[in-house]
Amino acid sequence: MNALPLISYPLMVTLIDDDPLFLQAMNGLLNENYKLKEFNNPADALDYFKKYQPLLPSLKILRGCIELESYDISGQLPVDLDYIALKKLREQTERTNEISVMIVDYNMPGMNGIEFCRQLKSLPIKKILLTGEADDQLAINAFNERIIDCFIRKDSPSLAYDIQFHLNILTQQYFSNNTNQLLKHLETENLVPASDPIFVTFFKEWCNTHHIHEFYFIDQNANFLLIDKYKQKTYFIIHTDRTLENFIDLHEDNSDVIEFLTDVKLRKKIPFFGEDKESWDVKPSEWTGYFHVPQMLNGREKYYWTVI
Repeated sequence: MNALPLISYPLMVTLIDDDPLFLQAMNGLLNENYKLKEFNNPADALDYFKKYQPLLPSLKILRGCIELESYDISGQLPVDLDYIALKKLREQTERTNEISVMIVDYNMPGMNGIEFCRQLKSLPIKKILLTGEADDQLAINAFNERIIDCFIRKDSPSLAYDIQFHLNILTQQYFSNNTNQLLKHLETENLVPASDPIFVTFFKEWCNTHHIHEFYFIDQNANFLLIDKYKQKTYFIIHTDRTLENFIDLHEDNSDVIEFLTDVKLRKKIPFFGEDKESWDVKPSEWTGYFHVPQMLNGREKYYWTVI
């Protein structure tokens, strides 16, 4: 199983088909879960995409840090995560106008679907081609050339299910492709739960059950801010034995926090001091509200998690 994307939010799907009845049917099928943009002429769609600038691939969340001590020592520019840029992404209303997947009919006047997708091969948008029986081999060749990401027979009795199934997979692949470098950066020294298949399966199922529509990683441990369909925000906090022992080591000389450390040692509580806040930013006398009873998941490691 692929690693969990570090960012996920509702994106737009583009439909390109010269059949107005089919566009109407797809609109009825998909508009509850996806923002849609439709074209009934491939030439108009090409004109649009010539000016289109995807947001997420251009976002600079990794940045060079000249202020780090290791800069002078190594003579190289250390790289860190720019959480300010990540916060700005969450605040941009236009982020949901980004196109993750296009659904293109093969049989269109003036330009077939493969020719259309070939002209947009450099765009990171995932491409689904709708074909007829006679077009299968052409679609296979286009898939092997990475011009399209999948193809679906338009006359399939399960067309509605097939489209929604592949839309979900390809949208997640779009986010994974655009956050893979971030995950590699987080895992420079230690693996994080987001690359553990057991945690990935658990997290996806939990999000589906609780109607989570968006999530964004918020720190080096890959804790997440969650936003549900009602726009309510919560935090999904996860620790491992390693992160908890690191926390204990950091504070074990402070006699004012022995009670809290004992709970952490016994795995009765896990700490979370908030987004953009560390334990040393909070006076020990105010620590009470920052420790939470965890649940446990056995995966590649033991995961102690809670939702706040």
